[in-house]
Amino acid sequence: MRKISVIVICLLLVMTFLTISSLAENNTLAISKTISNIEAKEPSSNPISIQGKRQQAINKASERVTGAVSLVKEINAGLYPIPKYMYNNARVMIVVSSYKRFGEKSGDEAGRGIAVARDPKTRQWSAPIFVTVKDGYIKDQTEPRDINDQFSDSETTMVFFGIHENAKNMFCKEETDLGNLAGVLVSSGIFQYRKHVGESAALSVGLFGYVYSRQLIIGISIENSTIRQDQVLNEAVYETKVLEQFLQPAPFIPKPILAYTDSSNKLFIT
Repeated sequence: MRKISVIVICLLLVMTFLTISSLAENNTLAISKTISNIEAKEPSSNPISIQGKRQQAINKASERVTGAVSLVKEINAGLYPIPKYMYNNARVMIVVSSYKRFGEKSGDEAGRGIAVARDPKTRQWSAPIFVTVKDGYIKDQTEPRDINDQFSDSETTMVFFGIHENAKNMFCKEETDLGNLAGVLVSSGIFQYRKHVGESAALSVGLFGYVYSRQLIIGISIENSTIRQDQVLNEAVYETKVLEQFLQPAPFIPKPILAYTDSSNKLFIT
């Protein structure tokens, strides 16, 4: 009888231990699940919040605009500036560069920059569309030069002007091919005075091109290159990855983003 009592007590102890272990395990699982739910819902657990990433992109966009302002001023202060009548007759203007002052890259592009267009009625310049350039080659008086290599080996800027009113529509889409064979014809930018450049050249030339590097600038044509809208920066600034039209300055656009617009309106308004 005494032996049976001992066995019963042992069984009760084993069952109690198993019950406690099961409860502890369930409690641990419940706590783990609760923690997982909190981590999933808590935005501060991410190193950078969504809002923080957007602000970073806006800062990058502002730096790019500031770089474009200073770079164009530097070009125009040089010995052989781009003729002012090119700016005054332009309907669209694109500046892409590998200069450090344009900020960090957004991807694997060769150069990054902006495009602005002029309102035909007010003659005022638009807010910038952010763009990148990649691939293709530069043609000038020397041997053709790969654009990716040129932008990688030396700080380089390309400036394009579209004289025809329809030229600005070329850049209101995800990407635009440049080159006589690939898409939009890019003719070597001119320096000599032409009174009717807006009338004579616009009919046969899509864009005029210039390249600036090591404080020297020459006219260039382009083949097999692509200009794309920078969807990361466009989305951060305008909440739209691909802009289908150039936007006029508006209160919702951060003021630093309009620095190139304001500068162009002061300098190139005729």
